[in-house]
Amino acid sequence: DFDGATLAHGKRVELRALSPSGAQFAEFLRRVGRFSAQCAGKAKTRIVEPNRNDLSVAMLLTVGEQAILLGADLEQSNDANKGWRAVVNNRAGRRPLAHIHKVPHHGSVTAHNDKVWTELLAEKTWAVATPWMKGGKALPKESDKTRLKHLAHKVYLTSGRRRNLKRRYPRDVMKHIIMSGIDFNSAVYCDGRVTLRWTPPATAPNATLAGGAFAI
Repeated sequence: DFDGATLAHGKRVELRALSPSGAQFAEFLRRVGRFSAQCAGKAKTRIVEPNRNDLSVAMLLTVGEQAILLGADLEQSNDANKGWRAVVNNRAGRRPLAHIHKVPHHGSVTAHNDKVWTELLAEKTWAVATPWMKGGKALPKESDKTRLKHLAHKVYLTSGRRRNLKRRYPRDVMKHIIMSGIDFNSAVYCDGRVTLRWTPPATAPNATLAGGAFAI
């Protein structure tokens, strides 16, 4: 938290963590305790990768009367004390509303909460999502893109093009793979960047897209 008097632009700046909630952190500690008890006396134990992002840290950056909601990978939960439901319950009715939103969890529907868009975000919101790909699965899905375009004023993806594998591997290696009849596709997106600059008294941010970034 920085007082406006200490900054050149004269506006108060605050960065506030919105998650994880107390209930989520307590559940994490219980899981760690159970794991420790189960592993006692075992020579080798592998920690199982969690299938949710319950400890993801969503944040709200406020500069004067402008705000940015950074959704990280926080997901929706059926428990009112966890996930986006807990964030909405804590922040509903507070101001300012955010005009810029880093969409959580690569735009997946598992991180969607209607009240985030009505209670935490302004009517005109500029949304940015980062794509994800693993094991043949990719986010955001086409249905996710359609949903985001319906909700936000503008939507950007930091990338949409896969890296060229011919530049990553030697020519002889690529030739051998192709001759072997192997279907070989890149699972890595090209680097991209979305920069949104908001300079008062402008009523909208100026967007600059670099690399593989594009508007949808």
